[in-house]
Amino acid sequence: MATLWLLAAGLLTMWVILHWASRRLPGGGWVRAAGGLVRTAAGTAAIWSVWQAIARHLVLESSWPLWVNALVGAAAIEIIIGLYQLEKRIVRPGVGRWLLGLRLLMTAAVLTILVQPVFARDEERREDRNVVVLVDDSASMQIADRGMPVDEKLALAAFEGMDVMKGRPVLAGVLAEGRGVQRRLDAAAEALRVIELSGREEEKERLEKEAEGLRQLEDEARKWAATARGAIDGAGGGLSEDLRRVQDLLRRRLGNDTLEGLNQVRAGLNGRNSRQLRRGFSDAATAMEEGLAGASPLALAVDETFYQGLPAEAREKIDAATGRTRAEMARQALTRAGNGKASFLDQVKEKYTLQLMRFGSKAAELESMTPESFTEDAALRRRSDLTGALEKIRETWPPENLASVVVVSDFRHNGLLPPDDAARGLGLQGSPVSAIVTGSSRGTKDAAVIALTSPQSVFLGDRVRIRADLKADGLRGKELKVKLLKEGKVVSEQTVPVPEDDFRTTLRLADQPPEKGIFGYSLVIEPLEGELFPNNNQWDFDVAVSDDRTNVLLIDDVPRWEFRYLRNLFDSRDKSVHLQHVLIHPDTLAGAEPLPAIPASAARKFGDSEATRLPERPEDWRKFDVIILGDLPPGTLGEETWNIIRECVDRRGAMLVLVAGPSHMPHAFTNEAARALIPVEYDAGTAPVYLGPEPSYRLALTADGRSSTIFLQSLSGVDNARIWDEIPPLSWRHPIRAVKPGASVLAWAKPVVLDASGVEVPGRADAVPAGDLASALLRQRQTEQQQALVVTAQTGLGKVVMLNFDQTWRFRYGVGDTYHHRFWGQLMRWGAGQNLAAGTNFVRLGTDRLSVEPGQPVKIMARLVDETFRPVADADVKAIIYKGDERIMVKPLTYRADSHGMYETEVESLSEPGVYRVELAGDKVAELLAKENVARVDQKLTVTAEGNPVELGEISVDRELAAKVASLSGGAVVAPGSADELIRLFGAPTKVVIKRRETTLWDNWLLLLVAVGAGTAEWVLRRRGGLV
Repeated sequence: MATLWLLAAGLLTMWVILHWASRRLPGGGWVRAAGGLVRTAAGTAAIWSVWQAIARHLVLESSWPLWVNALVGAAAIEIIIGLYQLEKRIVRPGVGRWLLGLRLLMTAAVLTILVQPVFARDEERREDRNVVVLVDDSASMQIADRGMPVDEKLALAAFEGMDVMKGRPVLAGVLAEGRGVQRRLDAAAEALRVIELSGREEEKERLEKEAEGLRQLEDEARKWAATARGAIDGAGGGLSEDLRRVQDLLRRRLGNDTLEGLNQVRAGLNGRNSRQLRRGFSDAATAMEEGLAGASPLALAVDETFYQGLPAEAREKIDAATGRTRAEMARQALTRAGNGKASFLDQVKEKYTLQLMRFGSKAAELESMTPESFTEDAALRRRSDLTGALEKIRETWPPENLASVVVVSDFRHNGLLPPDDAARGLGLQGSPVSAIVTGSSRGTKDAAVIALTSPQSVFLGDRVRIRADLKADGLRGKELKVKLLKEGKVVSEQTVPVPEDDFRTTLRLADQPPEKGIFGYSLVIEPLEGELFPNNNQWDFDVAVSDDRTNVLLIDDVPRWEFRYLRNLFDSRDKSVHLQHVLIHPDTLAGAEPLPAIPASAARKFGDSEATRLPERPEDWRKFDVIILGDLPPGTLGEETWNIIRECVDRRGAMLVLVAGPSHMPHAFTNEAARALIPVEYDAGTAPVYLGPEPSYRLALTADGRSSTIFLQSLSGVDNARIWDEIPPLSWRHPIRAVKPGASVLAWAKPVVLDASGVEVPGRADAVPAGDLASALLRQRQTEQQQALVVTAQTGLGKVVMLNFDQTWRFRYGVGDTYHHRFWGQLMRWGAGQNLAAGTNFVRLGTDRLSVEPGQPVKIMARLVDETFRPVADADVKAIIYKGDERIMVKPLTYRADSHGMYETEVESLSEPGVYRVELAGDKVAELLAKENVARVDQKLTVTAEGNPVELGEISVDRELAAKVASLSGGAVVAPGSADELIRLFGAPTKVVIKRRETTLWDNWLLLLVAVGAGTAEWVLRRRGGLV
């Protein structure tokens, strides 16, 4: 490189010397011409050598050969110098030199642009592939499982590497391996179901592609079945009659029946028959599942015989191993090396970027796996919130940098939300969640309240109905004495006998509070001798007793099924609703007296729900929070009534629900006020619409519907989708032309596809049509709007809901009224607002929780309406929080836009346990309260010291949840001794990528400015010198 620069310098020097010599040599024209050629050649060589030297540092991307650039440059410079020799006779020497310099500079800039230099360099970039090891540090992980069954003891001894385990019978291990094979057979059957539904040509093509993998799976299953048969036959003698029957069952299910299914698989593979293949895999998986489900008694008996046959010293050593806590076992599973292999964490570090975290009620980073890193944190150990931990991981690392998550836990999750959606989200982004399960399936000697369900609020006169799940481990023959206390006084008690060691039961208790207010309840199990955790025998909860009901007006023409089920729901099942229902043409008995004229009114006594006339005055209509209109004849509601309803929705903030019907709703309504409220476009007419657009369809949720609280049947998005997918097909809906602008479609009708035999072809109701993604989504959206079932719209301060079908009662099919009740209850709360526990007709106050843990957020809500029940939207509202007589804080409330007078705020800073009082304040609040002769509105709020003992209620491991989380995300479940098997799931490792970066130097503004600037300056100098 230095040689090139020396050569370039030498050639440039020679070029300069030639110019110096040319001016001093005598001669004629031919001498000057020859000298010019020699100088041009020398200049070409000099410039070419400069470019060659620069090319060692920069990339020259010019499409011209460098010698052409050098030749043009040298010739141009020779011409410029020749001009200088002519011009210096007629301009001042200084001007001449400036002109020469500017011309040379401009030439150099142009030559540089033409040669196109690029600064190229290699940059190293580390692409981290993080493996997050998430260690459970909750209170349940701090216990030792001394009471674990013998099979788990032997598994623990094998994990510890005890020599005595070399003689353990193989049955338990074979059965554990079989569960993995069974899951793979199941997965193959599901995959083949999809192939079976494709076209014939595509089916054959996909079968050819998958045939080799399916054949390998069949061979693996056959080998396992042979191994299992041998292990079952070798279970030994001395078995009881019951265990011999289990042994015979296993021989049949895991041997003969499984092989019959695999024979179908082989025939299907030979004939390339996807249906036969699917049935074979399904039959084999079912036989294995049924066999494995009943195998535990035999495996346990075999292990028990082996364990009892060990020397006493070996049994003592095995028992001593159970004295270590689950947390210690977790650390050992991650850090112990053995059998010539590095520890799991060290193996991860070799290929991936290791991230350590612990979790309980929250997730936090860990410096290392040493015991000192797991600092004592009572607040963190109070709960096991796996959902929150997985969500934090999703927020912390982008998908491309997150290889996998490994959870080390007993999986006894007790957070507020199930981990299904978080696990599924990680799986969809390519970050599987795997589980290392630590702990025992058998709890220690203990009685506990493991879960309690109670209403947060009931209505005056209603009963507080409580469902309590209790456990009693290791207490066979004892009795649980259970008491329900209200404000410290016993209101109900039961005695529960304990017939077995692993006892679980559910109690149902009830109490009827005598008045409004917030009452503190406790469910208590009297302590028993020898319990491990006596502090988990009590569950405290508060219940608000209120008279704040939702006023609902239900109007229909005749008592069709939809009307009957809604009337029964609101009149008897849901005490939060004050119902008034009107039938225009009720069923009557021949000869019976006509019904008296009873106008619907929210002022009527609760329970008096049947009315025979519509509300008489506009102010009577305004008292209803929700108005439900069924299949009404147009003459029932005149233009004036529709205008009243429209005013109730627009200005009062009521919700209008329109339930379509074949006779009139909505096609028979043509007046302006009605059509303005109805959120869909339809073809008007008087003829009934008895036939729907398709003979049968399923209700399918849109993206808006899946995120709407109206359709929330489960906190798990996975379970919620399954529930709606299982709603039976519906048979009628009202056709529409379009959805009005601004309205939202929450559910649409997906036509049911039938095969040649009339059987429904399974498929997802929310599948996106084929084609490129953008156009497919557009077509999907158009389909949803044209086939809309549930449409919502904001109209003024209120809401309108259009149900283009009349069969929500079919949500009850096979499940009772659970889904039907929840759907309509959530629809009421969405449209009319949440019922608030304290207050008057005009001012209400409530919180989203009656008791919270220290530092847990609590939402404070208030609702203000004026004397005409119209929302007050511009008030200055504050919440004053007291503890005893001491004012703790004042929080302003913000009006919730487009609501029925709702104000809200959130408080997170209540860290001291105790009883607080929330009081509503503000000038408008005082004014409205004065109209009802009320001095103040307040509500009790309790901050508990430790919360209820959910963490130590149920302490046995939850292997089902571990398997579910792994299945949803594409991970696996392993025992502590098999952690290194997970590494194969992690995908691409961390790597250092060398990336070539290039910066072009010839196209920047500086170089252009130099060229243009030099040219401009040269022209100005020539003009001033008289050369232009």
